[in-house]
Amino acid sequence: MADSVASFVLEKFTENDAVKEAFIDQIRDVARDAVDVIDKYIIHVIKQKRRTIPGKLLHSLDVHDVANTITAIKNVINDCFVNREKYANQGSRKPSRIDVDAAAAADGGNRPLFRRSGTAVERDHVVGLDDHIYKLVNQLTKDRCSRRDVISITGMGGSGKTKLARKIYQHNAVIYHFQAHVWVDGSREYRCRDWLLGILSCLPFGNTNEILGMPEDTLKQTLRNRLQGRRYLVVMDGMWNNGIWNTINTAFPDEPKGSRILITCPEKVVTSIDDSTTLPYTLPPLNEKQSLELLCKNVFPHGDCPRHLKPLYSEVPPPSSKARRLSIQGSTSHYISSFSYNASSAHSLVLFSENNLFETNHWQKICKSFMYIRVLYLWNVQIESIPKDIENLVLLRYIRIWNDQVLKIPAIPDSICDLRYLESIDINGQVIEYLPKKIWRMKQLRHLKVSKLMRLRDPPRRNSGTSVALVNLRILSGLAVDKKTKLLMAKARSKFPNVEKLHLVSDTKKPMVESEVADLLERLKNLRRLKSLKVVNFLKFQPRISLLPSTLNKITIVSSCLDLEHFKILGQLSNLRILKLRKTYRSSPNMPSKLSCLRGEFSTLEVFQMMGLTIETWEMKKGAMPNLQRLVIKECYELRYLPNELSNLIKLRHIEVSEMSENFMKLLVEFKVPKECELLTDSNVQEMDDNENDFYDASGDDWNNYDPPPSRQHPTSDHRRWFTSSFFVSIMFIFLSAFLGILISEYRLRFHNLS
Repeated sequence: MADSVASFVLEKFTENDAVKEAFIDQIRDVARDAVDVIDKYIIHVIKQKRRTIPGKLLHSLDVHDVANTITAIKNVINDCFVNREKYANQGSRKPSRIDVDAAAAADGGNRPLFRRSGTAVERDHVVGLDDHIYKLVNQLTKDRCSRRDVISITGMGGSGKTKLARKIYQHNAVIYHFQAHVWVDGSREYRCRDWLLGILSCLPFGNTNEILGMPEDTLKQTLRNRLQGRRYLVVMDGMWNNGIWNTINTAFPDEPKGSRILITCPEKVVTSIDDSTTLPYTLPPLNEKQSLELLCKNVFPHGDCPRHLKPLYSEVPPPSSKARRLSIQGSTSHYISSFSYNASSAHSLVLFSENNLFETNHWQKICKSFMYIRVLYLWNVQIESIPKDIENLVLLRYIRIWNDQVLKIPAIPDSICDLRYLESIDINGQVIEYLPKKIWRMKQLRHLKVSKLMRLRDPPRRNSGTSVALVNLRILSGLAVDKKTKLLMAKARSKFPNVEKLHLVSDTKKPMVESEVADLLERLKNLRRLKSLKVVNFLKFQPRISLLPSTLNKITIVSSCLDLEHFKILGQLSNLRILKLRKTYRSSPNMPSKLSCLRGEFSTLEVFQMMGLTIETWEMKKGAMPNLQRLVIKECYELRYLPNELSNLIKLRHIEVSEMSENFMKLLVEFKVPKECELLTDSNVQEMDDNENDFYDASGDDWNNYDPPPSRQHPTSDHRRWFTSSFFVSIMFIFLSAFLGILISEYRLRFHNLS
């Protein structure tokens, strides 16, 4: 069946790309309608399980309404196929990128390597990007002899990452600087092979049909050969953090020719300093003035709002009734209060507020009008509580409540634990009461983040005697440290065995004694997958040899005690790659005011940050920190000088110094900087990720994942994509029919039992 469907699609669609685009748009709309029907049924079933018997009778689902909707969807699908048959052979086909490159090769390979993607025509309005373009163009073209570097443009969906990258790609300075230019559109579904084919299709090739049959390793070697010896720019638009970069990076030659790879992505996808010596460039959202300017440029012919519409200029336009993602900026409370349209198609709701108070009636509006959302993001909103009605958002997978000020939420309601699909809870603030005991039953929960403080109760036990557990939890952040936490960590192997990132906050009002803190840290060995640890406000604790698990590759210590003995323990960790010390202090004034690194210590460390430390000297022996690549020193006012051994670290690439004493800065001028190392001071220093988000920078999950955008089209993967689309339609037919049959049977049985 699969072969016949694929052959049919290839036969009918190789003649008219316009029909392809229209057909996939129609199928996408039908698929969305089908998803809405399924969502409606799922919500009904889950709510029915919560209701009493009288409640179930009062809230029965109209099976005839569902049946009529399914019939209408099937009719639309039939119409799609009829129209496809009618128009498939009309018109002429636009040449694909492979065809263009084949023609270039037949022409003797004399055509330039400059290529643009074959995306649809888009409006060329640019607002608020000029400074970003200037900075990134300079960053791309400033050094002709440096090694290959990867620059990432990150930001939430719709922030303008692709637009910015395209403007940079088309900039004259970039065109003249690089000898080869490649642009590839991607998506979350793209595999390594798709990216390789896309890049190779932009380069001259003898017989382009050959690459379609090449194995992946051969594609990598072919790409290396094509780029070898050139100063190249490759733009990879729409990469996701799914491990693709770690697979594909070996295909790009790393020569001292100033080559660059520009990646647009929702979050950081390149974590190795060997690949990227530059911090991700995060693109912020437009402010209100810029947003309105862009709106006018897109709506009105000359970009000016007509006079008679000026009074409405600041009003938020009503969203489309079929919008999947709603983003509201400004007076969000007023907008939510006056909201009146049917939001049953919305899957994401993002509110960028002006620090408005979010009251009970606003919550009620969201829980009633946006029942189908998967993502709820409340930014800069004053939240005083989370209501019980949150349980109405049955399909919710991600909730984030963020504010520039620390929020204090009395409690999280028990009802949130009834959201069976919820995977991520992220709150910037403190939850005063213990989290609900039922939270231990949320097996699907992956991220539990409360930035300042939260407390977990002991998990309940089932009747069988076996305890429930958060088996899928990967990130646990903001957990208060007390005696109960110590007992919890003793059972961590069974309670949350897969935690990879842990953030512990000591409650200074109820401090533990030194031995208890050490016991707690030693019990972290029960978390066998633990990679990243952050501790805050840890007072004195015993420096034991086996204090920390050897699996850790990143440690952040903030506002905590750190003596020489503790530092020595850190130096023995065999997998430690990143160490951040911020505002640490000595356990007593009699302790030495220094750091000491002996030979063989910190053997794997690549990034070392010292911020606000009260140390006077830093001693470093030969053979210490041999793999250090980046050193950041800030606000260490008592530090006198850098150790001379730093000059012998051959892998050191960046030394960043800011806000230090005047005497230190004078001596820094005489410091011998290692070869190929860049010394940055004060205004030239790029800020390291000092906010809470850097704790989650490699989580591999982003809130956009829960509601992916439609896949971008890729000329070299049409066969696979069109087979998938047609196969999906066939499956949809089968599923809808089976779904209707099950639904009718269920209600017949229910009505029979009632009678």
